[in-house]
Amino acid sequence: MPQNKINIALLLGDPSGIGPELVSKLLTKEITNEANVVVIGEKNIFENGNKISGHSHNLKFVENFDEINFQDGNKFFLDISKGKNHNYKLSECSKESGESVLSALNLALELAKENKIHAINFGPFNKTSLKLGGNKYSDELHLMAEKLDVKNFFCEFNVIDNFWTARVTSHIP
Repeated sequence: MPQNKINIALLLGDPSGIGPELVSKLLTKEITNEANVVVIGEKNIFENGNKISGHSHNLKFVENFDEINFQDGNKFFLDISKGKNHNYKLSECSKESGESVLSALNLALELAKENKIHAINFGPFNKTSLKLGGNKYSDELHLMAEKLDVKNFFCEFNVIDNFWTARVTSHIP
């Protein structure tokens, strides 16, 4: 009997940053076969990350989460570009980069609220681009708390094996 896997949304991060390349590299790791992975973002951003990393992936591309059938595989790309093929400039903050990140993050959060996604992982965001793109919060954590109706304490933990870290400070873009 097949083991039930958790569904993880994997966001590309800022299109102008290192996130798309990191996601491309991560998808080559065997550990990604332990879960159902749904990469959420714009197809051209992912392809640019693949070019930089030198990897290619055999992901099934869909435009709506309901098109995904995890019986057909465990790695999918949920393309949110809707025909948009914006050329993002590397290392440059922009409204368009922020809007792309916010679109992917908001979709992942909605899928989490619907219990279709059990965890969200993402490449690095750029707070300045997020602000330019319309984020009214100081960081993505406050946006997530609002979208997920978190009314009590929340914080960020980073975990690698048995090594855990938490932020004690933040910054304003």
